[in-house]
Amino acid sequence: MITSKTRFTTLIALFLAFSNLCVAEANKEEWNLPVQLNDQNASVLFEVDSTWHLVVGKTSGVSGSASLTDKSNPQSVSIALSLPIKQFDTDNSSRDERMREVMFAETYPTVEFTGSGLTGNCTPALVISDGSCNDFIKGSLKITNVEKEVSIPVTISYLQSGSFQVEGAYAFKWGDYGVEDPSIIIARLNPVVTVKFKISLSQ
Repeated sequence: MITSKTRFTTLIALFLAFSNLCVAEANKEEWNLPVQLNDQNASVLFEVDSTWHLVVGKTSGVSGSASLTDKSNPQSVSIALSLPIKQFDTDNSSRDERMREVMFAETYPTVEFTGSGLTGNCTPALVISDGSCNDFIKGSLKITNVEKEVSIPVTISYLQSGSFQVEGAYAFKWGDYGVEDPSIIIARLNPVVTVKFKISLSQ
């Protein structure tokens, strides 16, 4: 026999489930933002070619945040990302020490990226429908005491887990940001470095 109490409990459970579903769908419409960025959901690598081989470096200690400045506009993505130079790792301690020197890490300890919006046509609905979408995020990149406006190509994908994944790569001349040439006589470094990143936006 179904009692009034049982019906009430069932109704409450259904209401909560529906509410959670609505919140989840609303979050998807907002890229699952806001979110705090860290080593668990954001990874950054950098590559620079040399006379001998391709040098690949990784970062740790990533910190920052991502949010929407206008919840009704999914392109109003705001990002603040900070990378501590002392935690850059190219799997060579002497090379890492030299890298910190030429980047003046004691004076300018972090690389900073500030994103101020998508400039293409990607929306959560489009990404969910098509699986992925290509766009650009505008912002500024600061290394040492030099800050420049940038437009970085990104691919936004939708995963079965309900997460959005943002991947991109950006190549630039490190000399343009006040970084000294770390090359030595027997090994020259290409003046262009490529930064690759991946960010997961989960519910």
